[in-house]
Amino acid sequence: MGILQRELDKIFNAHGNVSANDAKRVSIGTFHLRKKNLSHMFEQLRSGTLVRCEDGKLVNERPFKLKSPRNLKMKHVHALINDWLARNLSVSYVQNMLSLLRIFCVWIGKAGMIGPTEVMIADPRYHRRQLAAVRDKTWEGCGVDVEKVLADMSQKYERVAMSSELQLTFSLRMKEAALLQPWLADQTTYLDISRGTKGGRSRTHNITTDKEREVLERAKKLIPERNECLIPRNKTFVQWKNHVYYVLAKKYGISIKVCGTSTHGLRAQGLNYCFTKITGKKSPICGGQPGDVEPAMDRFARRQVAETAGHRRSAVASAYLGPVLRRKKKEATPADNSTTPESPEAMANADSQAKDTSGTDE
Repeated sequence: MGILQRELDKIFNAHGNVSANDAKRVSIGTFHLRKKNLSHMFEQLRSGTLVRCEDGKLVNERPFKLKSPRNLKMKHVHALINDWLARNLSVSYVQNMLSLLRIFCVWIGKAGMIGPTEVMIADPRYHRRQLAAVRDKTWEGCGVDVEKVLADMSQKYERVAMSSELQLTFSLRMKEAALLQPWLADQTTYLDISRGTKGGRSRTHNITTDKEREVLERAKKLIPERNECLIPRNKTFVQWKNHVYYVLAKKYGISIKVCGTSTHGLRAQGLNYCFTKITGKKSPICGGQPGDVEPAMDRFARRQVAETAGHRRSAVASAYLGPVLRRKKKEATPADNSTTPESPEAMANADSQAKDTSGTDE
C-alpha cells in the first residue's frame, strides 16, 4: 500500500477539500473521513478481505493487483458493492460510499464511470434512502424523565448537565454545545452559533423566551471566562465527548443500546418543541395525526425547524419530525349521492329544470 497510499495522498491534497457540487471547501472532518474511507476501500481491494454472496454463502473475493488509485475500474467498484450487500450494510452507508467513489472518479479523470444507484445495484431497497424518522428518538419519547435526569446531573456533573440543557434549549448538536462560548455567543437578542457547526455553516438562534435567557445566563455563570467553552482546559474535544457518553450511558442508562436514544435525542426534542410552538400540534413522530396541521402551516413549520437545526433543505426536518401526514380524501359513497343521474328522482328533476329553462328562454 506504500506507493498507492502516497499517490492517494497526492490526489487528496489536490482535490480532497473541495465539495462535490461547488468550489466550496469541506470541513476538516469531512476531508479526513473521505480519506479514511477511500484508503480502507483500496486496502480491501488489494488484501482480498472483500466478500460476496454465492448460493447463500459468503465467499472471499480474490485480491486485486491495483498499483495506482488511478487504475480504479468498474470491476473494482462491483467488488466493493458486492461486499456491502453481502454484509447487509445500511442503505445510507452504501449510498454515501457510492457518492464518494463518484467524486473520486471525477478527481482521477473518470467522471461518469459510476452510474446512478439504480443502475449499479439491482436491489430496489438501496435505490432510495429513508430520510423521515420512523421512531421517536427524543428523550421523552424514549421514556427518559428529562427534568429529573438534568436536575440530578447538575449536582454531580455540572458541565455535562449544562451541555445537555444547551442542546435541548437551543437544538444544538453535542459538539456545538460543547464548543459554545456563552459570553461571546450571547448577542442579547440572539445566540451566535458558529463553533463546531456542521460544514462550518454559522447560524443564529433568536432568544425569545425567558427559559432560553435563563439557561444562557446559567451557562455564563458556570463559565466566567469570556473566551472559554464548556470543555475543561485539561481535556480535548474527543476526551470530553467520551466523558459525556460515559456519564449518560453508565450513570443514567441513556444510550442507543439501552433506551434507544443518545445526546442527539435532546436536539431532536428541542426541534419537536419548535414545531409544536409554531403549529400548536405534535409532530407526526411524537403522535401527531393526519390533518392536524394545514399543509401550508406544515411547510412553514418544517422550514423553520430546518433553519433552527442549521440545515439548508427543509426536507431534512423530516428526520426529526417524521413524514408529512396528509388526511385521506373522503371517498364518495351512495349515501352521499342520494340522487344519481340514473335514478328516477334525478331524471324527474332534470326534466323539471329543462321545462323551467325553456320557459325562461321564451
